[in-house]
Amino acid sequence: MTQTRSSSRRRPSRRPGPLSRRPLPVWLVAVLHFVALGVALVLFALPHHVIPHQGVSTGITTSRDTLAPAAEQSAEEARPALTLDQRIANARQTEVGQRVSSDFEDQFAQQLAALGGDAAAESSGSGPRAGDFSSKFAGKFSSEVSETDRSYVSPNLNVKINEFYVNGTRFYVADIYVRDISCFRTGLSKNKYGRNITENILKVAEREQSIVAINGDFYGIREGGVCVRNGELYFSGDVVREICVLYWDGSISCFAPEDFNCDREVANGAYQIWNFGPALLDTEGNARPDFEEIYHDIYGNQPRSALGYYEPGHYCFITADGRNDDSRGMTLDQMGFVAQALGCTQCYNMDGGQTAQMAFHTTMVNIPAYDGRDCTDYLTIVDRVS
Repeated sequence: MTQTRSSSRRRPSRRPGPLSRRPLPVWLVAVLHFVALGVALVLFALPHHVIPHQGVSTGITTSRDTLAPAAEQSAEEARPALTLDQRIANARQTEVGQRVSSDFEDQFAQQLAALGGDAAAESSGSGPRAGDFSSKFAGKFSSEVSETDRSYVSPNLNVKINEFYVNGTRFYVADIYVRDISCFRTGLSKNKYGRNITENILKVAEREQSIVAINGDFYGIREGGVCVRNGELYFSGDVVREICVLYWDGSISCFAPEDFNCDREVANGAYQIWNFGPALLDTEGNARPDFEEIYHDIYGNQPRSALGYYEPGHYCFITADGRNDDSRGMTLDQMGFVAQALGCTQCYNMDGGQTAQMAFHTTMVNIPAYDGRDCTDYLTIVDRVS
């Protein structure tokens, strides 16, 4: 019997080499890419937005003693004082006034009138030193301290906080007279300058012994811009947002990025320089209409804080609640309308959202969105002259 031999041969087995491995599933590749991207973002964000870095000053400072008191009234002071009805009527006629709802305008006008309505300054000349308003607003101060839960009058200050609820938005206006510009200070978080150094507003208010305070421009989360605090230049870089300057003589000016020169304004006696914006009023004191395209990232109804300016020595802080069931927040148009109706000649928008906060002594005035957010700097009004 003859056996038939199979012609097939058994192939030797080969161990898979590195080039013969199966490719990873597509879903796993995608997951690994997302993980790698996440790690890269975290590594980028930590030094830029999380890890505190203390900075140093440039060593450049400004002094009020190099400035002479104004011999004549500034353009803002020379304007005739308007009544509340005139201010409201003018604000309604602006382009912004046409956009703001009549309900908002009517309700604010009624509530402001009920408070006495007029924020016109009672000035009687300037003081003997730049930034000294002791003679100018002598009738605003008292020889002894007198205070309530929303007001404070002393030899150096006159502060009154009014609350408004207008068309579904709750906001607060602190009307402020200072005897001396040194009563208006910036409180730096943890008494330090630098990136991502933040602190709760009440802790800063307690350390500064402030009477009223609001959040600043949150300088510590940006690489560019300009930072002058209490007469000291900490940083000057590329400017892409509008600038607000408070000078030692108590006046305030706002600048578009292309019109601002840091060296010039430091030489002019800049006491504080903020970099956020926008400025809410034009050079005539009317609400500006051109926010939506330029500041689309902060447009809409939001919690907000702003610095209002009437004339040297007379200011206001405005803070609006938002993102809660009780208050939906303010638009830039509404904030500008309010500033014009109050009689401000300048008004500058500070950082907002969760950062928007106001404190009276060491008590919160507003209800910050989502329990608030610690900031790098605060505008504070203190009862001491330096």
